[in-house]
Amino acid sequence: LPMLSSDMVAVLRGTFVVILLEYFHTSASVAEFRAVLPVARLNEIVLTSFSFLFIPIGSRYFARQDWANLKDLYRRSAVWIAVLTFPLFAATCALADPLTVLLFGEQYANSGLILTLLAIGFYFNATFGITARTLKVFGNVKYIVSIDLLATAIGLALCLSLIPSFGALGGAIAACSTLLVH
Repeated sequence: LPMLSSDMVAVLRGTFVVILLEYFHTSASVAEFRAVLPVARLNEIVLTSFSFLFIPIGSRYFARQDWANLKDLYRRSAVWIAVLTFPLFAATCALADPLTVLLFGEQYANSGLILTLLAIGFYFNATFGITARTLKVFGNVKYIVSIDLLATAIGLALCLSLIPSFGALGGAIAACSTLLVH
């Protein structure tokens, strides 16, 4: 159930936004959003890499009830993730407009703000994402599912209210908000 609910939030961030963009707007709006989404997701590379080691080591400390080492593992991992992800965040946020034009051409110049919003959401999700992994180590399924359902409900409401009026920008705001809540 926690894996399914976490996947549901991930689908909402990308696929559902694209479906609503296509329904309410044109394929150009979908292209504006989809072009920069993978670039913004680069902010999660460090979190994903750290998760492969964090969860088994954290689970071992949890099984041994070694709270001091588990706390230290959490703190160190959170700091390393934030520090190592920051250069990507700076490039995808502060340099979003020139980076978008460089990667995709002038026709995607309007996607710079979308990249900025998505980069902010993915950076903060990466920085605080180790907390969700810690909850999984502790087996707090109730909290994981509750947070996932809350983020999904907020994201769905934001998508349905912002995308019809603002298009791809509304989708980026909804995705960023969902990432911040999650």
